[in-house]
Amino acid sequence: MSRIATHAGTWYSSSPEQLTKELTSYLQKAINKTKTPYPIPNAHICISPHAGYTYCGPTMAHSYASLDFSKVTKPIRFLIMGPSHHFYFRNQIMLSCFKEIETPVGNLSIDSRQVQSWLRSHPGIFSPMSGPDDESEHSLEMQFPMLHTLLTYRGIDPSIVSIVPMLVSSNDSDTHKKLSGLLWDAYRDPEYDNYIIISSDFCHWGKRFQYTTYVNSMNDIENEEYVKLNSRSKMSHYDLKIWESISLLDKIGMDTLSLNSVIEWESYLESCENTICGRNPLNLLLGMIEYSENDKNFVWNWLDYSQSSHCEEVSDSSVSYASGCVCNK
Repeated sequence: MSRIATHAGTWYSSSPEQLTKELTSYLQKAINKTKTPYPIPNAHICISPHAGYTYCGPTMAHSYASLDFSKVTKPIRFLIMGPSHHFYFRNQIMLSCFKEIETPVGNLSIDSRQVQSWLRSHPGIFSPMSGPDDESEHSLEMQFPMLHTLLTYRGIDPSIVSIVPMLVSSNDSDTHKKLSGLLWDAYRDPEYDNYIIISSDFCHWGKRFQYTTYVNSMNDIENEEYVKLNSRSKMSHYDLKIWESISLLDKIGMDTLSLNSVIEWESYLESCENTICGRNPLNLLLGMIEYSENDKNFVWNWLDYSQSSHCEEVSDSSVSYASGCVCNK
């Protein structure tokens, strides 16, 4: 059974020709724009946004262009983790139980053997997603067409590549450690050349997101001196524009992720409450890196950053997009 492309025609084009042209253009522009040549050696993990391509496509392309396939000798598999936007769950990973993913540019196969193995061996912390829940979620779907386009662009036959789509929510400490170990084992599975995609947007700022935190400087963040802007706030009293403050909050988040520390990441989120929707998949990635006991071998690179709009008034709103990759030395 195939998962249909439920967001085609709304979040992105349903035309194979138009979508291929658009996504290929984003990849080519990313390659031409960067000062660091793509692909980046040993980049097997990327962090990618998941908004409509019109908004995040140019930034997303940097995430995918960074991936390095030069040392591939085995079947390629992608472990794809994203947050749930439509239903709540805790202390488990929700797995897609479709056999195949449809996209306008071509289909991708799910590694059903891995899915069924997890469901049989660890039923308490891996659960199947229902079809409607799976097809309503965009955080995973937005990765599929870009992944297919990248594979074709690099001359890799998408039909021989498999994926494991997963939704990740918050986990207690014990569950987090168990999942980190199981996912690390999957990432190191010698049968595959494994890659990881973490689907996450960054700051969702504005009243509609119930987040209007403002900082004037790095010192404000270090001292945890955050201001909650409201309709009475006068921006003339502040040094930075709102969008610049958002950028600063996000940059500290990226720097914190680069430390490869679950504790530091959770402390950052608790302190500033930045509305990074993929906070839990990112936390699980950090858990995997810590589980490896070789965290210094994992080096983060932040490649591009953009915002859906530049907020200047408290009544404005925006979503931030960041692209990054992690290189395993």
